[in-house]
Amino acid sequence: MENKSFNQHALLVAAIISALGTIVFGILWALIGTMSLFLGWVLGVVVGFINYGLIAFQTSMTISGDTRPFATILAGGGFFIRILLYGGAMFLSLLLWKKGYDVFNVFAVFGGFFPVRIGLYLAEFYERKKRSSKS
Repeated sequence: MENKSFNQHALLVAAIISALGTIVFGILWALIGTMSLFLGWVLGVVVGFINYGLIAFQTSMTISGDTRPFATILAGGGFFIRILLYGGAMFLSLLLWKKGYDVFNVFAVFGGFFPVRIGLYLAEFYERKKRSSKS
């Protein structure tokens, strides 16, 4: 139960950070017309959450000991899929920028990858703080 609580807490923090970033970039888009920052952030956040889901799926497949070939391929190939997602988002933003379309800001895409990681770090910090206060 503690692990489920940890994951829920981490995802809640990540969702709050993502929402705050979306609001900030949405305001910037409304005020100074930087749509590419907003769309880049959203693309990065979506890829970050998809990758978190893939990690959770990979972990559950590995821990469950499922030996069906499809499960083994998914569990082992998840790393490759995650790298393709990260690389694809960055490649798409750079390719469109190079072609003259300012759709996704590459720095905002990169920044959007981090709310889930920050949520995990903050949740772990909170859990350790909670455990140390019990001792």
